[in-house]
Amino acid sequence: AAEPGLYRTVTGAEAISLGLVAGCKLAGLPMFFGGYPITPASAILHHLSRLKEYGVTTFQAEDEIAAIGAAIGGGLWAGIAGFLKARTGANEVIVTIMLNNIAVYLIGYLLTTSAFQRPGSNNPISPPIKATALYPHLLGSQFRLHAGFLVAIAATVFVWWLMDRSTIGFRFRAVGANSKAARTAGISV
Repeated sequence: AAEPGLYRTVTGAEAISLGLVAGCKLAGLPMFFGGYPITPASAILHHLSRLKEYGVTTFQAEDEIAAIGAAIGGGLWAGIAGFLKARTGANEVIVTIMLNNIAVYLIGYLLTTSAFQRPGSNNPISPPIKATALYPHLLGSQFRLHAGFLVAIAATVFVWWLMDRSTIGFRFRAVGANSKAARTAGISV
């Protein structure tokens, strides 16, 4: 039996968060953690957001549009390394390591600007989205299902049609399957 006293329960997410912060502090590096609210990393993100005094910067993509924007931004950022490799022959590994440091400090700065803070809060949370910019709820406000679900279904049907039923989809598939055969068939590769 445990001795009488004051004990504290530490969850796995909290332990990982504290370990990540300790590792960054020992390495002398700032910490950036980005996540999406419905992933298993959400608990870690929430614990880390409470540790701002240790140089932790967090980013929570609130919806699909924010996640897509983050993916596009990341792709453009990685494109810098690709451009430098193609133009100057720079080593992409070294360039991306340097770009990581630049990105951490750039994001850290941007998150302290008024564009990323709610009025009356020091946390980097964007102002609330206007009600006119939200998808309408399909089954009432007590459910989270909104018209974005229908947009996703429509996008899925469109991509299926594009890839399986259109001329450009045939070209995509032909080039992807065998670019030499596609070139022989007269498709511009």
